[in-house]
Amino acid sequence: MRQAINSGHWDAIGGGDSTPRYADIIGGDFATSEDSAGGVVSSPGTFRKLRIQLVDNSGNAESPGSGKSYTFTLMKNQVATSLAVTISDSGTSGSDTDTDVSVVAGDRLDLRGEWAGTPTVAYAMWALEFEGSTANESLVFNQGTLFNKAVSPNYSAWGGNGRDTTEANVEQVVALDGTIRDMYVNLRQAPDPGDIGGYVFTVKKNGVTTSLTVTITGDNTTGNDTSNTVSVVAGDRITILVAPFGPPDANVVAEIGTTFVADTNHQAPLSNGAGNIALNTASTAWNKVAWFLLSWTDEVDTRQLALQSTLRNLYVRLSAAPGAGKSWVFTVRKNGADTNLSVTISGTDTTGNDTSNSVDFSDDDYMTMQCTPSGTPAAAHARWGVYQVHIAGAPTVTTQANTDTIAEKSTGHGNITSDGGASITQHGHVWSTSPNPTTANDKTENGAAPNLGQFQSAMTGLTPGTTYYVRASATNSNGTGYGNDVTIGSSSTIGRRYWWVEEDGFHYFDEWGNERILVGIEAGGIA
Repeated sequence: MRQAINSGHWDAIGGGDSTPRYADIIGGDFATSEDSAGGVVSSPGTFRKLRIQLVDNSGNAESPGSGKSYTFTLMKNQVATSLAVTISDSGTSGSDTDTDVSVVAGDRLDLRGEWAGTPTVAYAMWALEFEGSTANESLVFNQGTLFNKAVSPNYSAWGGNGRDTTEANVEQVVALDGTIRDMYVNLRQAPDPGDIGGYVFTVKKNGVTTSLTVTITGDNTTGNDTSNTVSVVAGDRITILVAPFGPPDANVVAEIGTTFVADTNHQAPLSNGAGNIALNTASTAWNKVAWFLLSWTDEVDTRQLALQSTLRNLYVRLSAAPGAGKSWVFTVRKNGADTNLSVTISGTDTTGNDTSNSVDFSDDDYMTMQCTPSGTPAAAHARWGVYQVHIAGAPTVTTQANTDTIAEKSTGHGNITSDGGASITQHGHVWSTSPNPTTANDKTENGAAPNLGQFQSAMTGLTPGTTYYVRASATNSNGTGYGNDVTIGSSSTIGRRYWWVEEDGFHYFDEWGNERILVGIEAGGIA
């Protein structure tokens, strides 16, 4: 499945200092050393479709200037890939939609920004696409975070930024059902050179330790757990416990990557709120939708660049109830305008969700999270989560062999393995005497399919002895998906199993569809 990586960056680059800068692909400050940036990949796949926007400190489009340029390059294991965007002269944006970069679990990625000709100082925002090698899988990146060898326990955000000694301060809310698996950890320093001390990284769900854990000791700097998994449902809270033992000799910066396997294909989590950042009780303020929590501030500072996608299922959790007659309203915004995806939490409540509304984004739109207080609610901080469907498509269907093919009737079998990110409004089978039949040919219509899985259709009106090509089909708002062709006909069971009596004897169809007559034979003599 395809996943959009959305980043908003409020860290200026350019000017007279020509030293390249490096940032995590999900955002964060630009660093002058690549060793200070990077995220670890937890599942194989392909990155592509890098898009860049340059703006000034007011959020207006900015250009490098005549004869000057910026170049942004995806780096893999600190080596430049061919996925790169150059913005020159009066340009303010650019994209590379032709280049694919393959990755495997354990690879490290960052984004390099460099420039030529002393361009105008600018702020960069970017987005890129990841397509996993396995259906339903998306990546969650945790920005490199410093952990103190003398502090235990420490807690990390599941994704993005955030570290605290209080677990509740870095919890992130999951907005969809699925499974967390394949945790990879990369340390930028060996924890205990020449000795046995180290760090243990453990995923926690709703405050309870799970079996998904990675231990790194001594001179080692990497580790993974690809055996254990954590099942989650919408509304669950995720953190990562970081516990030193031994004790280790060094403080470490840890990059953590996990894989999320959605129960429904095309869905990927976006969570935020990991940090003890107080909401603004006096006025409306804004933050990023996904992964990076800033101080609640002006909207222009929190914009994230979008790729074509749909956001759904907004879940919000507060650390304290607003109080009687008071409330908070959380709204996903698109290009500076409110959308219908919104949650109001009031009175004694501390949680809320909107599972009915959604918002569609196009390439280069901006997304933000808006929070509006009413009645001066009690001080609190918030965690939230949504999920994205990036470039949803037609349903995915497979066709199985027909059964019970007798004369003009047959039973078709199919399996809907993905709804394509939208409700299935029609499903059934299509058939024709030519390969690759469509809904323009003969078909069954079984109606909407509320669930994924196997189904069957009663096909009628066939001509015995004729070879037919049959495909399972399913339709949603994005189109119709078809399974593979299977055939029925001359090699099927059409034949003597369909017979009848007339005055001149017993009639039946042979395997070629020809009518045959048996004369002078008792009924009991027919096989």
